Amino acid sequence: MTRWIWLALLVLAPLGCDTTGPSDAGSTPPRGTPPGEPLPESEPEPTPQPAGPVHFVSVAWSDARGEAVFSGYDGIATFDPASGVARTVTTEDAGGGPVRVATDGTAAYVVAARPGEDPNRDPSHLWRIDLATGERALVLEFVHSALLARDANVAAVTRSRRGPGPDSLLALDLATGETRYLRDGYPAALSPDGRQVLVRPRFESGFALVEMQSGTQIATVQDPGAFVTSIQWGANGPVAFKHTSTPDGSAHDGT
Repeated sequence: MTRWIWLALLVLAPLGCDTTGPSDAGSTPPRGTPPGEPLPESEPEPTPQPAGPVHFVSVAWSDARGEAVFSGYDGIATFDPASGVARTVTTEDAGGGPVRVATDGTAAYVVAARPGEDPNRDPSHLWRIDLATGERALVLEFVHSALLARDANVAAVTRSRRGPGPDSLLALDLATGETRYLRDGYPAALSPDGRQVLVRPRFESGFALVEMQSGTQIATVQDPGAFVTSIQWGANGPVAFKHTSTPDGSAHDGT
């Protein structure tokens, strides 16, 4: 009888064991946020900061300097992207137009009103700013735009309508300051080597391709449409036109 009792106990013993695994004391606590509690807020990513000076209107790259040159109402500044160093050249107002940098990187050229004058009412002039000293020198009065050649020390300058010879196109020698009248017209685009300029003549259709040295017209380009505001010389010679409406007048800001 005793023998059967022992066998019964051996069979029933496993049924009373804990089959849920190790005790809670050694178990891993549950992960995540407990139910009913708000999820933790993630920190916002930092806002990217602009490279170089801020609050400037125009920027141009100078191969000779290995720097970017910034221009605007806060003055002129340079920025070296390799070192991240920005340097203020001058705090004198340089206007809201594009900045051009001389081929040798020694100076920047801007079109702006005289210091203290109202740029919306007074005429603009072409200025040379020495990038080493910040010294400002008047190059030419009553200028609307100035285009510097990439591989030559010359510029194509268009006269302002508020000055003598409105909309006239001039060739400017940046070394001597000498100017030569080429013809009337605006806007214009200068070839990288400074040998040719494309200009839209006044009161004429199409565009004239003119030699800078002689002023001779060597070709005529068909008019792409009315209200042309700017011309850009392509890397391989073609010219891109930008106008405020398509030729058929069905859309604006066409190119």
